[in-house]
Amino acid sequence: MAIKDWENKIIKGSQFNAFNYDQDSLDNKIYPYAMVCFVIDEKTMIAVGSDPESPKDFMSKNSSNHFMVDFSIAPKNMLTMQGQKTVYYAKRIN
Repeated sequence: MAIKDWENKIIKGSQFNAFNYDQDSLDNKIYPYAMVCFVIDEKTMIAVGSDPESPKDFMSKNSSNHFMVDFSIAPKNMLTMQGQKTVYYAKRIN
């Protein structure tokens, strides 16, 4: 599924099944930006920031909430634990 297929699509919190930290923040010795995420294809993932909670706690507390990709936030190309990915950010919706 391509990122364009996620426009206006509701994402269940339970779909976030992995976590990552912003590699740039780690390299610059800044407090890491924690995020929960899931990979949608070999080059792309969708993520939600979990700060100040740990990703594990965030996933547990938000499994029944709904999210959508926020295309107003520019995607970021970063090295993740799953390799080099373009990361699109999602936001919680009511």
